[in-house]
Amino acid sequence: MHARRALVLLLPGLGDAMMATPALRALRESGAFTSADALAMLPAVAEYARGSGLFDDVTLVEMLALGPAAVAARLLPLRARRYDLVVLPYPAVKWQYHAVARVIGARRVLTHAYPSNRFVYAGMRATRVPLRPVHNIEQNLALTGADGGPADRSYTVPPAWLAGDVPRERVVAFHAGTMKYHGNDGKRWPLEHFVALGRRLQGEGVGVAFVIGPNEEEDWERLPPDVRAGFGEIRGDLDAVARRLRSALALVSNDSGVAHVGAALGLPTLVLYGMTDPRLLQPPSPSTIALRPSACPPCYSPARTTFSCVRGIGFRCIREDLGVDEVRRALEHAIAPRAAR
Repeated sequence: MHARRALVLLLPGLGDAMMATPALRALRESGAFTSADALAMLPAVAEYARGSGLFDDVTLVEMLALGPAAVAARLLPLRARRYDLVVLPYPAVKWQYHAVARVIGARRVLTHAYPSNRFVYAGMRATRVPLRPVHNIEQNLALTGADGGPADRSYTVPPAWLAGDVPRERVVAFHAGTMKYHGNDGKRWPLEHFVALGRRLQGEGVGVAFVIGPNEEEDWERLPPDVRAGFGEIRGDLDAVARRLRSALALVSNDSGVAHVGAALGLPTLVLYGMTDPRLLQPPSPSTIALRPSACPPCYSPARTTFSCVRGIGFRCIREDLGVDEVRRALEHAIAPRAAR
């Protein structure tokens, strides 16, 4: 398979886009395409794609805020480019993602064999790679035929994230949010637990700063002003957040795109899991610790249209089974080598 120009549909979240980059590098190196553009529907994903150096052009269409007619109108200029190849990295479970690929059109489509796309590509040349119960990075590498082989599994890191000297601070960063779309906020460790952990760290002489973006702003503003005033804040675009994270001792994060940013930077990153499975999603970095003590099996599947607790116990796996003491102990283990430097 060889294509002159490809379009990569980075339609899910930031972490998903980052987990696709090892496969995208491998596809380019194999000659599957010589140049590539990207389509994203979330601003952070578009910013990451532009900074990654992997794409010649990046188009942002915020599909969640637009109706079908408006989305189709935004996609028509991409159709006019007559791509040789459209690539849909994992997870592209939703039929709407494949409808986007169909509207754009291409000589060939490279995707996984989802039930939702069985008939979408009738009349098109589509390669549908079987799905397997493996990490998302391996799932994507299967598109290249390099799964299990010597491919580099590290993330592509935008140069802007590493620009300039950043002084080390005795600060632990918290990311207490996730996307809220379709119930993704069910992945969140309770904000009051983050606050309790932060106060404990402050009592030990360690500063705390919360990463605040559009998905965290509302919950952050609900906290009493005196509570918010007691902590630092990390705000700005993705590049600014990444550069600030470089100065921290560690990051404590829900299973979110920010966790993958911290891991990509080599920052000691403690990722808190509940509904999601770290065996499939943990960032590929030796500096990352996945914490999921619950005996309740992970119930997340990207095939579900909304996310609710399968057992009807209010996501006890992360809201109750994971305590502040346990996170504090894991954090101490994560930052000990860095704090000693």
